[in-house]
Amino acid sequence: MIKEILNEKMVVKHLDNGLDLILVPKKGAIKKYAVYATHFGSINNKFVVPGTSDIVEVPDGVAHFLEHKLFEEEDGVNALDKLSKLGANANAYTSFNHTAYLFEGTENFEKCLDVLINFVQKPY
Repeated sequence: MIKEILNEKMVVKHLDNGLDLILVPKKGAIKKYAVYATHFGSINNKFVVPGTSDIVEVPDGVAHFLEHKLFEEEDGVNALDKLSKLGANANAYTSFNHTAYLFEGTENFEKCLDVLINFVQKPY
């Protein structure tokens, strides 16, 4: 396993809401990273809405479109701008099978994590 090869400690917790939380503490590290990823990528264009049995089909490219739209917030301020003002370098990407939102920084980690969780979990 990769963590043994790299001699890394990894803490994995499966949360009640279905998310997996993975922490990799690094002694002496100053910069912190956070990634929030979902299993929704460019190949995912059919799904069942929770609570129904209907299959919904969306056009190709929806995952990448949503990646960009998710940064928009109700107050009109882009979440990337909020993270930047807190000192974080933020980005996102969509691959074939997942979409990820991430940031790195040396300060205001908890505030940045709050911004990240809120705009991903509560899209405008």
